[in-house]
Amino acid sequence: PGGPAFDYTYYNTYTAVVGSFTGWLGIIVFQATMSDWNFRTLFWVTTVIQVVASGFDMVMISRWNKTVGISDKVFYMFGDAVIAPAIGMFSAMPGLVLTSKLVPKGLESTTYALLAGFQNFGGVVS
Repeated sequence: PGGPAFDYTYYNTYTAVVGSFTGWLGIIVFQATMSDWNFRTLFWVTTVIQVVASGFDMVMISRWNKTVGISDKVFYMFGDAVIAPAIGMFSAMPGLVLTSKLVPKGLESTTYALLAGFQNFGGVVS
């Protein structure tokens, strides 16, 4: 009651398009600024960004954005659903870079395929 009532097109289509764009932007930002950071710093930065993005969702659920005059559709674009793909890229890139340095020459794609398969399997089983 009184909450954000997004239509199906907005919730699935627009969010997916903007989320894909932020994921792509996350790769670019990682390569430009974060590729030489250590894993601990990167972990903390991504955690703080994720908490802030989730805070936007909490503000929207509490309807505080309406008191300021910001619509739900605009405010939702700053929340977790859109920021999460970029954060996912920030979190995944160090592991992918480390994996590419550890595998034997010529087996990079095979190793990546195996790791991706195990990750997908783990996601389904959990």
